[in-house]
Amino acid sequence: MPNHNKELPDHFLRLYEWADQKTDDTENQYNMQMIKSALIKNPDFQTIEKHIIHFINNYEINNDNNLTIEYSIDDMIIPLMVLRRESLFSVFCNKMISYCRDTGTTLLYTLDKKTITQTFLHRLFLILDNDSTPDYTSNLICKFILLIEPRVLSKNLQREIIRIIKKKYSKLWGMILSENNYKIQNFQHGYQSISLNSIINYYSVSLSQYLFLYAHIISIKDEDNKEIQEGILKLPKILLLGITVLSSSHNFEISWAATSVLIEYTKVHDVTSHTINHLESTVLNLISKEISNKIFFYNIISKYNIPLKHIPLSLLVKLLNNSPTLSDSLNDQNYITLIESIIDKDYNNESKEMTSVEAYKFSMCLTIMSFLSSTQDSARLSVSKGININKLIKNSLTWHNKILKAFSDLEFTATHLNVLEVSNRLTYASCLVLRSLSRSASFLRTYFTEIGLIDTLMEIISFDTNILANTALMNENIFSYENSLHILVLGVLSNLVIEFSYSKDKINVDELLKILSKIFENPKCEDKIIASLSIIRNALFGANHIFKDKFKDIIGLSKIFELCNNTNKYIKIQSFNVLRNLLAYSNKECDIVYNNFNVFFHDDFVDFLSKQLENSSCSILDVSICYCLVHFSASNVNNKISILKNKLLLNNLLKVLMKPLNKENEENFWEAKTAVAWIIINLTFKDGNSNIQNLTRFSDNEAIELFNISNRSNLLINMRFQETLKDLAEDCPSQDFTERAGKAIFQIMVSTNIN
Repeated sequence: MPNHNKELPDHFLRLYEWADQKTDDTENQYNMQMIKSALIKNPDFQTIEKHIIHFINNYEINNDNNLTIEYSIDDMIIPLMVLRRESLFSVFCNKMISYCRDTGTTLLYTLDKKTITQTFLHRLFLILDNDSTPDYTSNLICKFILLIEPRVLSKNLQREIIRIIKKKYSKLWGMILSENNYKIQNFQHGYQSISLNSIINYYSVSLSQYLFLYAHIISIKDEDNKEIQEGILKLPKILLLGITVLSSSHNFEISWAATSVLIEYTKVHDVTSHTINHLESTVLNLISKEISNKIFFYNIISKYNIPLKHIPLSLLVKLLNNSPTLSDSLNDQNYITLIESIIDKDYNNESKEMTSVEAYKFSMCLTIMSFLSSTQDSARLSVSKGININKLIKNSLTWHNKILKAFSDLEFTATHLNVLEVSNRLTYASCLVLRSLSRSASFLRTYFTEIGLIDTLMEIISFDTNILANTALMNENIFSYENSLHILVLGVLSNLVIEFSYSKDKINVDELLKILSKIFENPKCEDKIIASLSIIRNALFGANHIFKDKFKDIIGLSKIFELCNNTNKYIKIQSFNVLRNLLAYSNKECDIVYNNFNVFFHDDFVDFLSKQLENSSCSILDVSICYCLVHFSASNVNNKISILKNKLLLNNLLKVLMKPLNKENEENFWEAKTAVAWIIINLTFKDGNSNIQNLTRFSDNEAIELFNISNRSNLLINMRFQETLKDLAEDCPSQDFTERAGKAIFQIMVSTNIN
């Protein structure tokens, strides 16, 4: 039994003893019936209401984890659902708002889709829909719902908020329609007369609250599944047009709230290009107003309990995510200098404290910088020279490592995890900037050597995220957030290890490979495995012999062979890309790979490649496997004969050539066919240094015959390779394929004396 206040009457405490164990909907419904029966026996509702208010105000919420918070919420809402007095709902909402503020909780993940909680939320919306509900109560209810994870808010609640907004402000929507002559094209200009501005200002507070609430209910993440995205209902045209007009209002609160709605809405529903352009200019205007009056801006956040994901900087990030051309447009305006000025003005390098709002704002600034610096070197240069920017990046990574280290020894609470979540977001944004900079060859040679963050990045990915795996009861997202950060850091390191990067010499190869080896031992973290394979692939590109040798010792070829057979196609692709770069090293490496595979798996390497190609349903995987064969076929006569003797493999290569065009993936479609042409070139290439004594793997007559180039070419002609290459080369859009196919056909013709 929770520690309820002892001043409560005995009969009320006894009533709660019946509702102490909350396990499922059935038991909650039973508890409600018990309480209802008790209330009927005591008809003095004013006294009971007084006791319930006293009970809620003095209730100690157990915040050990999400489950105990859920039980605490159930304790409080069950009598509310029985008595159903607006005053009780106000007290409860105020209690939860204060709790979240005091504990730094930004979202309540505890309200799931159980009948009891969904019924409770529906009841809150009924109160909002009542015209006699006081503004104070409506405000508290809206602020409370803004604390709930959007994914637990049902589609029915979405319908209710749309209906409430349409009904409560019907006069406003009618005036907007009238002033724009009921013509859609007029709404694009957002004309607002003095009388319309007057009524907008009159409704400003309550309408802004409802619009922020609606934006929250439909807010989705880019990674949310299709079912969630399709759950955003289409707005009635009158509301869509009206909200579009409001987004350009001179009233800052209304403009901000309406813009938040439209940005979430346009993620799923199509609107005109003019509306998109309008939103871009509106968001930039909101950011300017935020910068010019920071105190006013923070007061509005507090006034409406606005989730940080709806601050103007965050809205710009959402636009950048969904508008590929916006980065270039902002770079043309040199917008990065304004973002830099926010950090220069507000970031205090000497301070050891940072509020969650400040951390969120800086994370959005860094995220915007990552977009702007991803395409233009001038923007990258501006970021790299920003003193405060680089201090913020270095400090965020350093702080995060200290927090992670503390977590290794802590018995942490929900509050600790909130701190980690804030740090994670800022660190993630910092690494987004590092990834953008790492995509430039010139910055790989200078910036990363000077800033000295490689060891810090390595320390982040060395943290065992399994420590956080059981934190779902406190913060269900923190485990996935930290894994996402690891994947991003692995991506940065993947760029740092490539051949022309000076930074690669600063990396502790032994330590890196040991970290990657541990990642490979956890098959559940598939995205981390893919990112780790990308590091190995890039490090093996070129003549990095030190990495190659240590890779074989610490991770081993057998692990890559094993991952090539993984059910996840992206793991397969990257695993074959590792082999591709390894096979490109030398003839010796090709033989090592071939022999090691046979030893580890008691199977033939060429047979394995053939089976993988036959089972592939992905053109990108076709490319990876075929380029393994390109390098393998270029190495020595034994490997060439191994391919030529494998008729199943040759048939599978022919099938790759004959696959019908896939317009959605045309580039990989032609790249796979180009790789097959390369294989034919290598198989028909006459090596002047080769002699029959080099044929050590085979001694049968077929192998001896295939040692002759002319016999190889005749085999390929009979299997229709020459004919297929010739047909494909006609009117082919890929110049690379046309050139390779032409060379392959030429070599076949020359070796068989065909005119």
